[in-house]
Amino acid sequence: MGLTGDPNFQNLEKWQMFELSLCFSRTFCLTLKTDEGDILLDSINEEVMKMLAKSRGVEASIDKIFSGEKINLTEGRAVPHVALRNRSNTPRNVDGKDVMPEVNKVLEKMKGFCHVTVASGRDTLKSITDVVNVGIGDLIWFVKSKLTILHNFPSFSTFTTQETITNAESAKEWFLQAAKAFCMYKPKVKDFGIDPENWVSGRFSLWSAIGLSIALHIGYENFEKLLAGAHWMDTHLRTAPVDQNAPMLLALLGIWYINVFQAYFQQGDTGSNGKYITTESNRVNYHTGPIVWGEPGTNGQHAFYQLIYQGTRVILADFLIPAQSQHPIRNNLHHKVPSCRSSDESHEVTQIYGSSSLPWDKNK
Repeated sequence: MGLTGDPNFQNLEKWQMFELSLCFSRTFCLTLKTDEGDILLDSINEEVMKMLAKSRGVEASIDKIFSGEKINLTEGRAVPHVALRNRSNTPRNVDGKDVMPEVNKVLEKMKGFCHVTVASGRDTLKSITDVVNVGIGDLIWFVKSKLTILHNFPSFSTFTTQETITNAESAKEWFLQAAKAFCMYKPKVKDFGIDPENWVSGRFSLWSAIGLSIALHIGYENFEKLLAGAHWMDTHLRTAPVDQNAPMLLALLGIWYINVFQAYFQQGDTGSNGKYITTESNRVNYHTGPIVWGEPGTNGQHAFYQLIYQGTRVILADFLIPAQSQHPIRNNLHHKVPSCRSSDESHEVTQIYGSSSLPWDKNK
């Protein structure tokens, strides 16, 4: 049964969720008691949300994550992200094998690298002045602080993306022997000349060896605290009941906001156009402005562009690109213009063929 056909989802449409009442603050907020203090979250604590979670099998899906079932149907893989940050060292099985010894082995290597790197810089007076993280799209956000981040360059998770390969070849020309590289897709990275290691993909890689630049920047002991915080939330996700489960409630609220809550205010092009009262003090009966947002280069291509042309929403999009780079590398071989045009053309194809093959209409 599809989501919109679920009676519990249909109840959301009838539910006057934001009716003002004296108990509003108690009903719509959730406070988490952690070892480091309290976290207050906007949330919901109503029976209809609990029933929706149960009817959609959310709790069963969570159990599958922790038991190592292959819930990544596209790749036929388990999702061992929780193992990477498992500070309790309880067994976590993937394909019938406890992966915790391998996880701890990698963490020990990271710890040793961090400590030796810092010590060598101090003892030999050869200070390390820069740590360069080479990243693309979602991979760069987890390490972006005072580190040097090379946008549109790869902290590889699959090593199959065109700009990843092209930029990596550029980086390889600069520092082949000195680079310490981490990748998650063995065949491609081995061909490139980097020792392979296969764990997790994409945005979850910060818990793995991809997070080395984070550990170098904040110190390995603080990196361990980062893992511990994530493990705390993993435990909370697995053990808390639905009505007190912060990640689950936030996910359910996301379903509400995007599908049901029609006053889901948009930061239109601009806040001024986003108002909902006319100059005659009447409430408008139309959407008052577009949503304006974006991201430079191929960072967005590996994030929300996919939602625009593969998702279910009708989203108008403009693609802007300078024809001449101000900082050309390898004679402008980095495919920025073709990448931009391919994204634009993908939207056009979706518009032309989407309605004939999908149960919804798509626009460019």
